[in-house]
Amino acid sequence: MYYINFNWIFHQIPPGGIAINKAELLLDPAVSGGPFTAQCTLQVASDCASFADQVTLQGHNESTSYTFYPNETIYIIEDFFIKHNVSYSNNTFYVNPGVEIVVEAGKTLVLENSRIYSCTDMWKGIRVEDGGTLVGGTLKAADSEICDAEYAVFQENNSTVILENSKLYRNYVGLFIPQALSGLNSVSTYVRNCQFATFGTIRPNYAGQLTLPGLKSLSGVLSHDAILNLGSQYQPNRFYDMSNGVISRNTSISITNCIFEDIVPDPVYQNLTQSMVSNTSYNGSAIYAIGRFGSLLKQRGFGKNGQTAFDNCKYGIFTDRMNVDSRDNNMTNMLTGYRTNFGSNLTMDITGNHIESRSTAIDLRFNDNADHLWVSDNEIYFGEFVSGAFRGVSAIQSLERQGSNRDSRIHNNNIFYNSGANNAANGIGLTSTSDYFVTENDLFMTDNLVNINGIIVSGSNKTEISCNVVDGSNNLNASVHQSAITNVLGSDPIISCNVVDKTMNGIRMVGDAGLNVTIQGNEFNNHNRGLFYNQGITNSQDWKGNLWPVTPVNLNWGAFSDNPIIASFSPYSYDNSNPPSGLSFEPTTSSLNPVGFEPPNWFQPGIDYTNETFYCLVNNHHYCDQFPPCPDCPIDIVIHERIARDSIENTPYTAETLWRLKRELYRNLLSDSTLLANSLFENFYNEMEVSVAAQLEQLTGEQYEMMQLDQSVINNLNQNRNSLDVQMALLAEQMELYRHALESAVDPSVYLLAIQGIRQNMESILNYNRNVFSIADSSLVLTTDNIRFVNESIYSSETIEVNEQVVNEIFLSVIGQEQFQLGDDAINQLEGIAAQCPLAGGNAVFKARAILSLLNDELVYDDINICLQAGIILRQIPKKPTARLYPNPANNSVTLVYELPEVSTAEFLLFNSVGMLQLKQQMKIDITQMSFSTKQLAPGVYHYQVNTSSDFQLNGKLVIIH
Repeated sequence: MYYINFNWIFHQIPPGGIAINKAELLLDPAVSGGPFTAQCTLQVASDCASFADQVTLQGHNESTSYTFYPNETIYIIEDFFIKHNVSYSNNTFYVNPGVEIVVEAGKTLVLENSRIYSCTDMWKGIRVEDGGTLVGGTLKAADSEICDAEYAVFQENNSTVILENSKLYRNYVGLFIPQALSGLNSVSTYVRNCQFATFGTIRPNYAGQLTLPGLKSLSGVLSHDAILNLGSQYQPNRFYDMSNGVISRNTSISITNCIFEDIVPDPVYQNLTQSMVSNTSYNGSAIYAIGRFGSLLKQRGFGKNGQTAFDNCKYGIFTDRMNVDSRDNNMTNMLTGYRTNFGSNLTMDITGNHIESRSTAIDLRFNDNADHLWVSDNEIYFGEFVSGAFRGVSAIQSLERQGSNRDSRIHNNNIFYNSGANNAANGIGLTSTSDYFVTENDLFMTDNLVNINGIIVSGSNKTEISCNVVDGSNNLNASVHQSAITNVLGSDPIISCNVVDKTMNGIRMVGDAGLNVTIQGNEFNNHNRGLFYNQGITNSQDWKGNLWPVTPVNLNWGAFSDNPIIASFSPYSYDNSNPPSGLSFEPTTSSLNPVGFEPPNWFQPGIDYTNETFYCLVNNHHYCDQFPPCPDCPIDIVIHERIARDSIENTPYTAETLWRLKRELYRNLLSDSTLLANSLFENFYNEMEVSVAAQLEQLTGEQYEMMQLDQSVINNLNQNRNSLDVQMALLAEQMELYRHALESAVDPSVYLLAIQGIRQNMESILNYNRNVFSIADSSLVLTTDNIRFVNESIYSSETIEVNEQVVNEIFLSVIGQEQFQLGDDAINQLEGIAAQCPLAGGNAVFKARAILSLLNDELVYDDINICLQAGIILRQIPKKPTARLYPNPANNSVTLVYELPEVSTAEFLLFNSVGMLQLKQQMKIDITQMSFSTKQLAPGVYHYQVNTSSDFQLNGKLVIIH
């Protein structure tokens, strides 16, 4: 029997480091001509040295000391240095644990159709060296695989990396650009048609490895302080089966036609991926970007109805302090499509996307003072069935701190509540925002029992909610609070030309909404209550042209107020002589109710002599064609006078409501000094000047604008953003030319010079931005310190005042100075305020909830039960009775203006100077004024008296002159 030894060469080691190294061929001479049998021996490789019969780089650690031939398998035992330009084709490399391939400055390594794997544990990867003042190293990998490394490609400053048609699998990070020592990394990076994935099992750590990989790759790309372009229109990169796709820090990055699939967070990276500004982990993001100095994320998909760009990701795009321009995406099976945080003085466009999300589709946090925020033309399907306790979510939500916004719009989105999704609560939700436009959105509910609101605005100022269509599910036995549009507290909303149908309530106004409210041109259809004032107060709504069907099918109340007393302070005047066809300016009903509104004196018919009735469509011009802010809205002097006289009764929470209304009036007097010509307002203003409410209002104005930059600076930042966009496109073109030069052996230096010139242009733009924001940060710290000092010096005792002062302090000392860590004391204080009934605790309740959302997204506030448990419905302040005669002195007639508590009877008595009764008249309690003639009375001084069955008695004097 004879033995012949020979080698079998395998070009890839199976996972775990097991390889076939040798085989024995057994020949039996007794068998003529065979057949012969082969016996194989498996050997376990502990490191690359175990493969002694292969080409092994041991003692040959430089590219100049060994020549590789195509199709060879090479085992790298120690660090390998590329010291001259080399190209390796059709080679397979196995690398010892902890070993690194180094492309030295000025040298080029080209990998064509080659593969690099670890022998057993992780290796370090390919490091492309910084050239200092010279040209750095260059790596070009085409149709190749780089796997099992800590950083598959480690790109240092001044270096060039070209990756095309390649696979980067099982790496801790695929492409890594480290933090720059100063300024930006001047890297040239070209990544096209590559795949980044875990795709198997991550190798164990090499000895001394500082990073701690989990079961999945941390990310495909991790970039610091750079300008980066990933993908192109026809060469998409694919990121899948990872904890994150792309992580970008202080990097302006363009991502075009890339695919992100199965981006699911590995809990090992939870602490490593904490957002530095929002106390939230971005782990599970297809794209995460954080910036500060005007960095830009520009991202494009394959079209709203095109190839899926994002599938099965926790977050699609998550940003902190970034300019964002993302559009044309098809997102499926997402938890959240977008989350953007802290966009002060930045621009954000999220437009033209199809998003299917199990939770909130577009989540906007603390983007106050944004220069431009536009969420538009998106198609959203949201919600899922959740068993057990859960939190209702919104398709689009924004939480802020009532800072100003220059151009923040949620416009022309189609929002669908998924069938069977019990967490799909609200279509659009705004909390503690200012100056938003919510316009021309279409919302389609599937179950009124769980779809609570179409649009809900809580504790927000100057919101325009116009030209939206909200379609409910026609279940009118849902919660009493279910509504197409809900406004809770805040101030001065404009609610115009909306069409609402098949919801429990059409438009629901909760609490006082300010003194410059506009509710006009809205069309109500099938509801239990079309317009619902839920303990609501607004200024009067005269000739506003709201519409109800002439012959409603399923409309219990066209308009309903659950507090008849305060309804009298918010009267509606209408002239029903010329409504649009089939519609009525007077609330209608399909029930047996005698009229379509309650209380019966709430809507007051009249004749519109001056043609002030509002129509959405006038002379072929529709209100919805443009959305300007309400120009010079008329001031409701009547309700202003009532507030100034301290004669508002607002059962059952009078103290807090009157406090807010007084503050609203004070704000109006600050902005319009002409009102001070009225002595009543002048006296009120002087009294308010020393009040806590006035001091807090002045602080609010300072906080409202403290993050705003000068308009000329804003214009420069916008110009810089546009310039960055252009320079990115030029950089992509030059990188393409540089790649072709390497392939065709043409001198690439001319393209490198062009690339360096473009990078320098972009760096100068970003340096300007950096200086602007650095100065703004320093100024912000000084400003917030000054405002904090004033805030601390205010003495407050009422809960509503203390709440605002506490929230001010926390915001100014933490978020206002960009220190995003809340201490336990601050958290406890915020939790105490957030748990209050907003109708008692005021708008600060919503601010506290918004801040706490940065720490915990799962907090739920059931305001219905919170307010009931707080005993709000039992609280009231007795009304101070008032009665005054105008004019006084009087000539031929006089008007009695009065405010009385609810009693059964009241009468007015007038006596002459000797006590003889001259006039006696019964008073109606459900109105607030009455007029009578004095022609029959002789000139002189008279005394009047108002008697009620509740033992209230009022007295005064009347002077008659003829």
